[in-house]
Amino acid sequence: MRLFSITTGWCRQCQKTVPARTIEDGGRIWLERFCPDHGPLRTLIEHDPERYSQSLAYVKPSLNPAGRWAPSFSGCPQSCGLCPEHRQHTCLPVAEITDQCDLKCPICLKPKKASFGLTPEEFRRTLAKLADYEGSLTLLNLSGGEPTLHPRFGEFIEIARQMGVAQTTVSTNGLKLLADPNLRALLARTRTVAALQFDTFDDQVCQKLRGRRLVSEKMRLIELLEREDVPYSLTAVAVKDVNDGELAALADFFFSSKALSLMIQPVAVTGAAGDSFGPENRLTMGETIDALESTSFINQGDLVPLACSHPRCAASAYYFKASETRFVSLKDFLGQQEYLDVTVNRSFPGIDSQGHQAIKNKLYDIWANLDRNSDDSALLDRVRTFLRRIEGRTLTEAEAFELGREAVKSVFIHSLMDEYCFDLDRLIKCCNHYLRADGRLVPMCAQNVTGAQLAL
Repeated sequence: MRLFSITTGWCRQCQKTVPARTIEDGGRIWLERFCPDHGPLRTLIEHDPERYSQSLAYVKPSLNPAGRWAPSFSGCPQSCGLCPEHRQHTCLPVAEITDQCDLKCPICLKPKKASFGLTPEEFRRTLAKLADYEGSLTLLNLSGGEPTLHPRFGEFIEIARQMGVAQTTVSTNGLKLLADPNLRALLARTRTVAALQFDTFDDQVCQKLRGRRLVSEKMRLIELLEREDVPYSLTAVAVKDVNDGELAALADFFFSSKALSLMIQPVAVTGAAGDSFGPENRLTMGETIDALESTSFINQGDLVPLACSHPRCAASAYYFKASETRFVSLKDFLGQQEYLDVTVNRSFPGIDSQGHQAIKNKLYDIWANLDRNSDDSALLDRVRTFLRRIEGRTLTEAEAFELGREAVKSVFIHSLMDEYCFDLDRLIKCCNHYLRADGRLVPMCAQNVTGAQLAL
């Protein structure tokens, strides 16, 4: 047995933090918890010890926020919001604006009777507080429930623009978006990204995951989004022995579409999903990466841990669009160290001066070294176009996002925690935070797992 770390876990029975450790045993990586009332419990977190060890090399120094809600640490989760023990700023703030939803998804993270939401006035105040903490507002996600059902949904979009948010995304099941052309027009006009739930091509699987057969409706919506120039991304919840066999096909579909990004979320066994599935249905990070690497576009080694979070929380790959059918990994394009430097503590590479300059320098290098007589004319033309557009300019964040839509596709894996794999070492590095009406920024997994103790 090999010990990796001593940490703090969560007892599902007594709903309290308990001592825990991460170990290698029997050729597997485990989170082992010790509850004085309910005894020890092991959860598998990775099949490949070598892969897990290698992932630790991607840890980079974190970026602390300018301000914190909690003046002192008084225990987890009581002092959450952020507290002085938290070791990362907010890369992605998430505003849950309504608890209303027109689906009852068996894979939902929220408890079936959860009650939450924000008014536009509360939303404006939380963004102002976030700006105090962060200094600027780069990226924002509107979530729910189903956020498009909020009766004042459009006001949230306009407030985000007024407050200087460079890019807003909306997590949606797409049903209202399909039915309402005015809503699609709003997203197109404001360049708001529809983050569309898209888990499967099989209606029987969709019934099991979302409670309804929705595949044909999703495909019709994607056709409308592309025709009407509505920016969109795809989000799939992956459940072992349910839809994990479709991950490669989903990735191939993504690269052939106009979608900006693909997010794979291994199911977190909490909320309603905790009633429908068990820990045996959760994919490890390694299993998810292996499934995606069997696609036509994602090569072995493309997906690497996000350096600003815990290596078990997220992995990403960015691809430069060389042509309609060819995509070049940004990690290969820049080199691993430069890639880490431009992606750490950022929601999108190249939107700050350092990342912008690194990518510009690499474009010049490619231009200088490409053989003008080679068959790779598409890549040459692409580089020439980008050099013309960025020459003598430092892009604003909004301009960088707009340029990124044309040039870059991204693939993410976000492995959310549940009661079985809750690990305080991961939590204190979380950079995805829920905005609360009282000014708190609560790490997503802290609220999803321990929300009842956070005075929801």
